Amino acid sequence: MLRGTIDIGYYFEEHKLAIVQDIKSSVYAVKDMAESLQLHGYSILFAKKMGADKYITGIWDASDSRHYFSDIIEVDSFEYDGYLNKIQKVSSNNDDKLVTGTHCGGCWSRMQCPSYVVQSVEPTDAESRLLAGKASPSDVIESLQKAKILKDRADLINETAKAYTNLRGPVLDVKTNKIWGPVIKSGKKSLNQNKIKKALNVDNLNDFLDIGSSYTQYSWKNNK
Repeated sequence: MLRGTIDIGYYFEEHKLAIVQDIKSSVYAVKDMAESLQLHGYSILFAKKMGADKYITGIWDASDSRHYFSDIIEVDSFEYDGYLNKIQKVSSNNDDKLVTGTHCGGCWSRMQCPSYVVQSVEPTDAESRLLAGKASPSDVIESLQKAKILKDRADLINETAKAYTNLRGPVLDVKTNKIWGPVIKSGKKSLNQNKIKKALNVDNLNDFLDIGSSYTQYSWKNNK
């Protein structure tokens, strides 16, 4: 956040518009995509240097040569002030402790971060209060972050164990006399829609499809 180099920067003087892009190996490497705080930090500085009165952040996905862009941010706007305040707050953290939070979910290297991983070890007061039905909203947020860390750690352990057995073979639990490792499974059976349409002599299968009932999904989203 405090040190870095702009990958791609454009300035259109006739429109007073600055565009800053980051090159990524995959767009999925950054959860916030073109809305990352890093890009807004670059863009604010670049726009100020060039005298722009608005900017656009973007990502170029090297894996499929596609561009992703944010909305236009006017320098004289609440959105601009909000991003600037966040950047100033982050930049003023001068202690030796990394600040963890919901933003960690968008960091591709979070499982190599000691401050992130260490939270998966010990139970927290927040999760204890949540499980006891005495949680505050901040307890819920902290516990959700902990759940994300636990899932990330479990996924990392599983993927590493798979790689181990692929390289060295299955492992044996002598206590239960069971082995754990790769097992070849038969492929799942599925209907071939093209063959069905041909057999029924129809152009589509919409009249034969049942639409499932709606359901509720819980996830993070921007509060606008």
